[in-house]
Amino acid sequence: MSFFRDYYGRASERFRVADPIVRIMAIAGLILAMSIAVPRFLPWVGSGVNCEQLPVANIGGNNQSWLAVQQAQSGASANSLLIEIVAGSQTIAVGEQLTIYVRFINDSMAPISLFLPRQPAIFRYNNEEIGVLIFLQNTQTGQQVGEFANTNPPVTPRQQYAADEVYSLQPRQRCTVRVDISPQRLQTAGAGQGQYRLVVVYRNTGRGALSPVTNQLTPTPVFADQGVWTGQSRSNELLINIGVQSGP
Repeated sequence: MSFFRDYYGRASERFRVADPIVRIMAIAGLILAMSIAVPRFLPWVGSGVNCEQLPVANIGGNNQSWLAVQQAQSGASANSLLIEIVAGSQTIAVGEQLTIYVRFINDSMAPISLFLPRQPAIFRYNNEEIGVLIFLQNTQTGQQVGEFANTNPPVTPRQQYAADEVYSLQPRQRCTVRVDISPQRLQTAGAGQGQYRLVVVYRNTGRGALSPVTNQLTPTPVFADQGVWTGQSRSNELLINIGVQSGP
């Protein structure tokens, strides 16, 4: 024990008397190593909090972020939201649930007002709906599979948003939505035995209209809309094996 105590004592003393530039480089290297290692060995750190645990965004006309508005006006906000996905398991048996973790990452210096509909993620991909869209394609046949609208009702663009379906994702913050697709949903969608290409797309098309001011004593809103993030972000691609072994 005394050997290790003496060793670390000498190392600490060498670090203390080292050139300031060397110390700065050493600290920077340690931070970089931690940023790479921590998400790998502690996945919950990389995933952030559950998105539903985020604070509700202020979507009124007077308390939004000027920086977020300026980014939206310049078009920069469309690239500020990144999407990553990981699967609970990329190989599942027929009749087993598929679990997907969808990570939302704010890659900007302004908060994002993130719309998350209350109903489950949309297990299909098209150009008409908004929210979390799941694209699943058979790698052998090229066929896209997914639920029909009569199975899972469509999420159509909003003219106005309810206060409890828009969350505030702070600068450089990330959060995760867990999506569980039951065996019944997989079967209904036509996802049988085989290998599939999985991509998640998040899309929103409207910033949200403010309610008209009817009371003359109510001041005119400072902002022109609810300030909800708009744009489209595509995730990384995963290969999902259902009832087959993963390839080499």
